[in-house]
Amino acid sequence: MGKGSVMLMTRKWMLSLFCLMTMMMAGQADALVIFDLTGGEEIVSDSITVTSTDGNYTLVATASATKAGSTEAFPVAQSAEGFGVAREANDWLVNSSKGYDESLTFTLDIPMLLKSVVFASVDNNDHFVLLVDDVLKGDFKIEAVAVLNTVDFTGAGLLGTAFTFRTHDGSDTYKVAQLVFGPADETNPNEPENPVVPEPATLALIGMGLVTAGAIRRRR
Repeated sequence: MGKGSVMLMTRKWMLSLFCLMTMMMAGQADALVIFDLTGGEEIVSDSITVTSTDGNYTLVATASATKAGSTEAFPVAQSAEGFGVAREANDWLVNSSKGYDESLTFTLDIPMLLKSVVFASVDNNDHFVLLVDDVLKGDFKIEAVAVLNTVDFTGAGLLGTAFTFRTHDGSDTYKVAQLVFGPADETNPNEPENPVVPEPATLALIGMGLVTAGAIRRRR
């Protein structure tokens, strides 16, 4: 095989690897369904419908509060920072006060896998209780490290259509700023959450190996 043919083959291999990597990364990004709850005009309503950033899905937000075992519906409050509960005037946080534990519930059109949640207006040591389709999934802490604070649920297998975020105790306050979901076929937590994708360093080594192989052929 001539030198030109070897070099052409090497370039084709490297281009093919790059294209494969690009397509796999694009496929993972396209699989995410993102609901951005920030930046909207101020709205108080019994329910608020939100469309995903890709325009393909919707969810409906509702609110409630529980006191002494009795649950009462309250309006949802939308503000620039995110969604909260309008149980009291001028207080649009999801919080616990006067014996109430407030909740926000987001209901999807179809079952999806919860990947992450972004919270705003968070104080130190804030927690939330998460229910998926009315099944308790646990108590989680929000790390107040920035203006927006993410809780990652990747690999947790939280599949459902209704996701409820409830305050933990009398000191919890927050707003829900963003919800990120994945497709329902990622539900097995024992399997890799995403396809195995070579990292850039691995691709670079493969490319270098191909170039070296071409150089050896040229010397021959």
